[in-house]
Amino acid sequence: MRTKHFFYLLAALPLIFVACDKKGGDDANAQKPENYDVRIEAKYLLAEYWGDEFSPGVDNYSIIIAENEFKMDFSGTSLTAGSYYCLDVYAPVTDDGKLPAGTYTLDMSESCSEWTIDGTVSTGVKTKCV
Repeated sequence: MRTKHFFYLLAALPLIFVACDKKGGDDANAQKPENYDVRIEAKYLLAEYWGDEFSPGVDNYSIIIAENEFKMDFSGTSLTAGSYYCLDVYAPVTDDGKLPAGTYTLDMSESCSEWTIDGTVSTGVKTKCV
């Protein structure tokens, strides 16, 4: 059984899903996409490395990408307003716990296979706090 590791990364990351938006630089005249599936400026990334504790032979990562600092109570209710994305990612087992670079496919069958994002539990959420 591998040890569960936690790591937090606080960074101002312009994050764009599905489409790219080029600003300035050498491609200042490049055409910008007209439509985006989703676009947020993410400032927080929270990742949990589970190793193969729950999926023998395949490493598992829980990743939350959020536009604001992400906090939730013990029931799982968000305590902060904003958009965030929760991803359940499966990858080949590594010795160092780093998520391998590559193409991950959305998997709606709960296979927990390498190179997949479990689409049955991964989600995007926009919250409002009262």
